[in-house]
Parts: sequence; structure tokens; C-alpha cells
Amino acid sequence: MVGTPTMSMAMVLVVLSLMSYGLPSAHADVAFISNTCKKTKNPALCEDVLSYDEHSTQASTVHELASIALEIATAIAKFNGKNFGVWARHNQGRPVGDALLACLMAYGDAIDNLEVLAKHSLHVGDYADALRKVLEAKAASDVCDNAFKQIKKDPPVESDQK
Repeated sequence: MVGTPTMSMAMVLVVLSLMSYGLPSAHADVAFISNTCKKTKNPALCEDVLSYDEHSTQASTVHELASIALEIATAIAKFNGKNFGVWARHNQGRPVGDALLACLMAYGDAIDNLEVLAKHSLHVGDYADALRKVLEAKAASDVCDNAFKQIKKDPPVESDQK
């Protein structure tokens, strides 16, 4: 399975970095989203993620697009965190259970970074700090991958964004 949390967090990074270029405001119809995404390293991913939420076309600024991308990343991290929690409970006392517990803890930290810290920084316009918090959250997939490498198993969520 593709690691959507990593991709969504990458999308937030992309949109936050665009904000530092001072892109003009406009109504975020499909063309605005497409033009914004063309300035990213992965335009197809950018468009896919932003089209995931119907509110993207209601946005009028890149700041609003970044907020939407951040909300999507947070929702996916929460979804995966819940799954890691369930899997960890079902595998207690086994090496895979310990790896899943490491993933659960890493995604818990990622959720805090996204939902609380990055969201606050974005809200107050501190884009550099928001970017730092998203980068810290993005590290959850690495922590999880490393926990599974130690037991020589594939993680249940693999990322193609490394």
C-alpha cells in the first residue's frame, strides 16, 4: 500500500513553500489549483490531494489551499495512527507488535505536529515554523519504516516518496 500520509505531508510542504513566494490571491477554481500545483515538484500529486477535498475549489488564496492540504494530511495521519493502534493491540508480545507500537507513537507525535503546532503556525502566518512542524511530522514514516527494518519485515504502509 502506498504511504498516503507521507505523500499528503509532502503536499503540505509543497503548498507551504509556495506561500513563501507570495503568490497572488485568486478564486481557487480548477485552473487556480492547477497553476499553483504546476509550481510544485509533483504537480499530479498536488492536484490529486487538493481535489480530494471539495473545499479546495472554494479557496481564494494559497494560504487556504495550504490549510486544506494540512487538514488532509492530519486526517490521513489520524486514520493510519488508529490502524497502527489496532494492529499493535492484536500483535502484543511479538516483535511486529513492538514495531507497530513504535509506528503508533510516531504517528501520535505527527498528529500533534500537524493538528496543533503546524495548524497554529499556519494560522498566525509563521510559515517557516509550520513547515518545520510538517517536516517533523513527515519523519513518522521513517520511524515506522526503521522499526520494521529492525525486525526484517515490511511495514503495513510503505512509502514511494523516499
